Amino acid sequence: MSDSTANATQPKKKPLYARPKFIINCIVVLLFLFLMYQNWASVTINVFFAEDIRVPASLAYIAFAILGFAAGWLMRMSKSKAKPKETQK
Repeated sequence: MSDSTANATQPKKKPLYARPKFIINCIVVLLFLFLMYQNWASVTINVFFAEDIRVPASLAYIAFAILGFAAGWLMRMSKSKAKPKETQK
């Protein structure tokens, strides 16, 4: 079989910028950047027995977003390791 025949049977993929997941991710990132810009005022964070910490609200949002993504990634990793591998019969 020639290469042209093998390529003809495979469906053509959409370009990256035309995929719905990419478009939604771009909208989320733009919304997040806009909210960061709008919330640059300082906030006070009380951490247990430490002194009050004053940081821009945007940096607090970024820190909590990173913590949330890390927690979600760890949960997904623990679920994938808990599943037993299926053997082929």
